[in-house]
Amino acid sequence: MPPSPSLDTWTIIFALAVFQAWFLTFVFWLKADKERRGNRWLALLLFGFGLMMAEYVLWWTRYIYQFPHFAMLGLQIPFLFGPLLWFYQRWVYERYWPRPLDYLLFLPFCLAILPFLPWYFSSAAHKTSALQQQMAFPQAGWIRLVLLYARLGYLLGFSIWIIRYAYRQSKINSSIHFWTRGLAWAFLGFALCYSSYFVLIRFPFFNLSWDYQISMAMTVFVFFIAYAGYTQPAVFDGLGWKNPVLVSKNNSSTLPQTVLSAIERKLKQVMEEEELYLEAELSLEQLAQRLDVSKYHLSQTINEAIGCNFYEYINNLRVEKARELLLSEVEPELSVKEIAYLAGFNNKVSFYNAFRKKFGLAPLLYKAAIKQQEASN
Repeated sequence: MPPSPSLDTWTIIFALAVFQAWFLTFVFWLKADKERRGNRWLALLLFGFGLMMAEYVLWWTRYIYQFPHFAMLGLQIPFLFGPLLWFYQRWVYERYWPRPLDYLLFLPFCLAILPFLPWYFSSAAHKTSALQQQMAFPQAGWIRLVLLYARLGYLLGFSIWIIRYAYRQSKINSSIHFWTRGLAWAFLGFALCYSSYFVLIRFPFFNLSWDYQISMAMTVFVFFIAYAGYTQPAVFDGLGWKNPVLVSKNNSSTLPQTVLSAIERKLKQVMEEEELYLEAELSLEQLAQRLDVSKYHLSQTINEAIGCNFYEYINNLRVEKARELLLSEVEPELSVKEIAYLAGFNNKVSFYNAFRKKFGLAPLLYKAAIKQQEASN
């Protein structure tokens, strides 16, 4: 006969934390649109925490015998926590979305649940009998031990990695650093509490109340996110570089080299593939929107990585296009005015000035000089 379920103050607190975690999951997932899709990683992380805590609460209150399918449901979830938080941190700092190879970080979780598949698909009656120790668990003890050590190593390794990453980023905004570093330290606190439980349980002085330390660490983690979201609403907006709340118009701070390089690569790719500079009315704001970055960070990237301002950069691309059309054998009859408009200039004067600045000659004189050079060769 299974023991009767009961609740105490601690289990009620942890049960509330479960609902808090799942409520935040819902909030972050709703906020995960194109500009803030990094929120999905945090939403999944919170959902995993909630699932683990729900299982613990069911164990402590003995409701697990009424809901046996929850048993061991969250056992391997810690394999997911590190990669999820890592992806979220990279989104905040770099607007980086994982490549296909990055998802191999979830491979340990997939391998870890394979031995437990017979358990997950077994009947409620079978699970209840195993929980009451009337029947053996389907996994060998050595398998559970190997997975435990792998789980602890993976969790602690990612905790240290994430903290190092957060502290290696250039200081751009104090709100970003309070959030990401606080998140990293709270996660390390959970990892240490989770690991210490499996060490302390082996000693005779272990107290059952210490079992609560894992859920307490997860509760602190969850309520830190809730507190940060309340005091800094931009948390729910993804804290990405595009968010104007985090970057003032007079921002003169230096972007990390990784961010500069990422924006520069994306800028060059879009310009080569879409030739946006051919649009006469193209503005810095429109280009930033197309690249999904802040206009201030785009301007800073062009200044520092390319060495000119926005208008000089666009005019250089237009002049190169105009030169290509000017020397083209396909359409040799184009007039200078037609070439100017096709290259994205909205008037002939600005085209002449930009062309002469780059090549030192007016368009027709430059064409004649090139033809003469080709004939002499």
